Amino acid sequence: PVAPAGVSIELTSPESYAVDNYLLNQQVSLTARITDAQGLVWKDTDSQIPKVTFYADNYGVIGQSTGDGSALLWTPAAQGAYVIKAVATLKNGAVLTSQMGSINVVIPATGVPTVSSLINLRNNEYSTVPWTYNIFVIAGAPYGSLSKVALFANGQQVALPVSTSSAGAGLTQYRFDWLPSAAGSYKVKAIAYDANNVAAASKEVEIFYGVPANATPAAPSPSQSALYLSSPTLNPIYYYDVSEILPGGA
Repeated sequence: PVAPAGVSIELTSPESYAVDNYLLNQQVSLTARITDAQGLVWKDTDSQIPKVTFYADNYGVIGQSTGDGSALLWTPAAQGAYVIKAVATLKNGAVLTSQMGSINVVIPATGVPTVSSLINLRNNEYSTVPWTYNIFVIAGAPYGSLSKVALFANGQQVALPVSTSSAGAGLTQYRFDWLPSAAGSYKVKAIAYDANNVAAASKEVEIFYGVPANATPAAPSPSQSALYLSSPTLNPIYYYDVSEILPGGA
């Protein structure tokens, strides 16, 4: 049997002759289209769009979908390369076979993200109300990539990065702008998550937002970031002597 003139099948995901990469246990979307000479989705003599069966050369039948680009979702059970094709049998017995496409399934790289200490924030720091903290952290996953970096205070996420810049060696500097919702003490840290949802956190810093009116400003710590020291107007935080605010001193 021969298919009607101009009717053909095309593998659209993965595309013909393409190689798509997936992580193990990641869903793969397989699609194909049966079209006429004008490129329109074709219907058989029963006015139905033919079913499409997907095959992998080292797996066998994967499953079925419809030849209008509807997706068959498949989760490969093992790593390796899979050569995919789509096949449709028409009412007159003709068989349409697509060109080949490939997917490559790999095991995710493993490791633990790298996270620096918080930059532009020091332990026991005091600030007036209201105040927006400009906090920086450097993070990365040299073995892969990060999916998220977030700022946490007292165990709750309070900010996502407002900007990023390269820090070299596969690392990125993240900037957070955070205005606390209420006066009080906050234990602040940044947490980075990699593509496998493995997390690593910066060293936690405790800050005090809102200070007594009689507190006396103190000089910034010599260890304060170069950003502050080179241009105080970028972040003119007021520092206070802990002993003047906490009973018994620090």
